Amino acid sequence: MEKRGLQIDGFLLSAVAAEIRSELRGTRIDRVYSASRDSIVIAAGRGRAKCLVVSASQAAPRVCLTSAPPASLPEPTPFAMLLRKHLTGGRIVAVRQLDLDRVLTIQVEGWADADASQNKLLIAEITGRLSNIVLTDMEGRILDAVRRVDQSRNRYRELVPGAVYLPPPPMDRVDPRETQTPEAFTAAVRRYLLQAQARGQAQTPGQASASASASASADGIGAVLARCFAGIGPPLGSELAFRAGLDPAQAAVELGDAELSRIWEPFSAFMRTAQAGQTERSVFEAALERTTERDAAQAVAMSCGGLSHLADTFHIERFASASDMIDTCYLRAEERGRLEERRRTLAREV
Repeated sequence: MEKRGLQIDGFLLSAVAAEIRSELRGTRIDRVYSASRDSIVIAAGRGRAKCLVVSASQAAPRVCLTSAPPASLPEPTPFAMLLRKHLTGGRIVAVRQLDLDRVLTIQVEGWADADASQNKLLIAEITGRLSNIVLTDMEGRILDAVRRVDQSRNRYRELVPGAVYLPPPPMDRVDPRETQTPEAFTAAVRRYLLQAQARGQAQTPGQASASASASASADGIGAVLARCFAGIGPPLGSELAFRAGLDPAQAAVELGDAELSRIWEPFSAFMRTAQAGQTERSVFEAALERTTERDAAQAVAMSCGGLSHLADTFHIERFASASDMIDTCYLRAEERGRLEERRRTLAREV
């Protein structure tokens, strides 16, 4: 299960997509292999130092570049064999994110004499425990998925061979890139708080309703920013509030319009940088457990906007790129998971 707070939000995925475009767009795929039953590695551009890792692991779902690719399984998975058939030798021509959702599509064209309709789409859904990797044709017809999902498990969409691909249902959140003024920003937050309170009151009368209403009222401003605006995860929302001189944990309903409007300056500055694609100005930081064994320290949060609000509690480590940060943090999480599994196995044997 994903560690609380350790997740890739929409803006962090946007930074990763920009890095993949810069490194791999226009290159041909040399090798595809399975690093685990639910993750793949793509080596493209012969001789390049970095490979692409796409993982739908429930413990560490991610998509990023890596200079230290994981080892291949002794026997490839059926999904990896399918990818080899359709992608090896193809050229990476486009890398697109679905709005600010955690869905990334990589378009691969075939050999020079192949018709454009024969291009394939490799879709990475980095959505926590529901993460998946899907291969489709250009019409959206699914060739296969690393984790098949039929109607008995999901009535909204099927992820099985032959079905038409539908992306995950969109989140009902405001696009922060279209929020142009401090008044619009404040209005969006107020509207979210009113809607959250109404949802709580509309539930079945009794304890559940009271609990939901109380929860909505107690949400800190950092969490509210994450739930109100697309692409913003809780760590980034808390950082924006902190930069405005506010306590991210303070209940949003307690803040006046003057206090909320203070968040506009760091909020709008971050949006300008993100929209300009200036990833070199992003602050890629991870919050790590304080431990004497730095190499084994586990990350509890990642952000492309800095994590200064956690500096008093955790060790903050800065990285040169989004991929370096994601790769380092999730590799440590996977190593911890393998260690815990070995411990449980030994305990059962004892």
